[in-house]
Amino acid sequence: MAKTKALASVLQDQWARVWDMWEEMIHTIPDDEWRKGDVDYLIPARHLVHVLTCDDALSEEIPLDQYQDFKLFDVREWGTPAEKLPNRRVALSKLAEVRAAVGEKLAKLDDAALLEPEKVHPWTGQTRMGKLLYVLRHSQQHLGEVNAELSRRGIKKVRGVREILREAETAYSVLDVTGDK
Repeated sequence: MAKTKALASVLQDQWARVWDMWEEMIHTIPDDEWRKGDVDYLIPARHLVHVLTCDDALSEEIPLDQYQDFKLFDVREWGTPAEKLPNRRVALSKLAEVRAAVGEKLAKLDDAALLEPEKVHPWTGQTRMGKLLYVLRHSQQHLGEVNAELSRRGIKKVRGVREILREAETAYSVLDVTGDK
C-alpha cells in the first residue's frame, strides 16, 4: 500500500509560506531598524533568533535539554544586547539553513508518521502533526508581533493574507464554489 502524503504536503506548503513571510520581513526592514526597538522584546532580530532556534530544536526528535543551544547562533535570543544580535545578512543565511533542515525533515514524513503520538515534546501536541502545527503557529505568532511593531514604527510590514488575496483577485478571475463565475 502506498504511503499517503496529503497532510504532509499541506504542512510543507504552510511552513514554506511562513518562511517566505519571514524572508520578506528581513528584506523589508531597514538595517538601522533590524536590531532596534523601543521595547527590548520587540526587536525584530531577537524574534528571528528565537523562532529559528525553536523551529530547529522542536523539529528534532530529542528532548530540549539535549539540544545544542548555540547550534545556530552564538547568542541567546533573550538578554543579549541588541548590537550583538545577527545582522540581516546572517539572518537570511540562518533562515535558509533552518528552512532546508526542517524542510528535509518534513519531506521524510508521511501522513501515518504525522498521526503517530508525539513522544519527545508531548506538551506541544498529542501527535507529531500537533507538535509541528504548534511550532508553525508559534512562528506565525512572532511574525505577527514583529509586524505589529513595524506598523507602529511606520515601517512597511510584511504582506498579509488580505494583501495577497487582493493581488490574486486582481491577477486572476476568482471562481466561486458554484462555478457560476
